Amino acid sequence: DLRTVGGRAQRDWRAAGLRDPRAIRADAAMPKIRFEKAQDADDVATWLASLGAPLAAPPFAADAARLGGARFLQLGCIACHVPPERDRAEATFGERLPLDFVPQKWHPAALVEFLQNPGRDYPHVRMPDFALSREDATMLAAYLLASKPMPLPQSAGDADRGRKLAQKHGCASCHELPL
Repeated sequence: DLRTVGGRAQRDWRAAGLRDPRAIRADAAMPKIRFEKAQDADDVATWLASLGAPLAAPPFAADAARLGGARFLQLGCIACHVPPERDRAEATFGERLPLDFVPQKWHPAALVEFLQNPGRDYPHVRMPDFALSREDATMLAAYLLASKPMPLPQSAGDADRGRKLAQKHGCASCHELPL
């Protein structure tokens, strides 16, 4: 459901994912769209970023990232994920998903909400719902957002043109979108 994706996902991450979904996530189900111009991905990402506004970032306590790292291990997240501070090459062992992209993708408040209810906007997500408390979700978010990933190219585009491109490429065939 991408009807409010602008409140969850960062524009630059979305643009990079539109350019090459598997460069962002090796197991991406999304096909690589054959855009006519390089600018097209930025335009679609700009339109998607206009769908919903990010909530205010939650306050993270000084030790939240450290406590979130401990909670990450306690909950067994490492069984499915490579911790963000570890090399993403470890993802090939056991098909674990790397998490080094999290700061590039998520708005902080949206990540907390996702951790509390993974299936709300992603009904087919493989991540189990751990019924996390707000405190646990906030600590985990602080931990996941604390890493310093490589910056993505900044994107800027025309939202109206992006909406038209999303229609043209049939994005609503797979995603809930206001088209």
